[in-house]
Amino acid sequence: MLNTKDMAPVMVSAPKLPQRIFLIGFMGSGKTTVGRHLSDLINYDFIDMDSKIETDEAMAIRDIFIRRGEHHFRNQESRLLDQLAEQTNIVVSCGGGIIHDDINVERLKDNGPAVFLDGSAKLLFERVKNDGNRPFAFLDLGDEAQRFAKFADLYEKRRCHYDEASQLVIKVDGKSPSQIASEILNALTL
Repeated sequence: MLNTKDMAPVMVSAPKLPQRIFLIGFMGSGKTTVGRHLSDLINYDFIDMDSKIETDEAMAIRDIFIRRGEHHFRNQESRLLDQLAEQTNIVVSCGGGIIHDDINVERLKDNGPAVFLDGSAKLLFERVKNDGNRPFAFLDLGDEAQRFAKFADLYEKRRCHYDEASQLVIKVDGKSPSQIASEILNALTL
């Protein structure tokens, strides 16, 4: 007969969360909103890279693109990613184009995980089609069908890069931000 008094207690530890969680995806995928929910769930700091760059540059993203150029913005984005890779207990909403630089992709892979919030082009377009601060919402085109076609084409071109950079893909269609945040947390703690 087994005597339980002689057995050492089994210690079960809680799953350890990564020190940094990077949310990537196209504009309108919910990176900022989901990021806030996730950071609240796990008591991490939340950082929105685009907002931080806007604050540092004292102008909106669209204005940075117009006045200083996309190259300048991408350099600022890479510098900020370097800084964030040194911080801990953070959830980061990355800009939609962060995946264009191979070095950024490596930083995300080495310091992440990077979580790709993947939604249908139709859903994402509906979320951003009237937002004047989106450099690639194609607001200069008057015809909405043309705007959507360009938007969807750009998303499809970027999608494989998001897949490559991510360690986890979460579908966002039909889910609330809190459901998505919970799904991320569950996937990261399995």
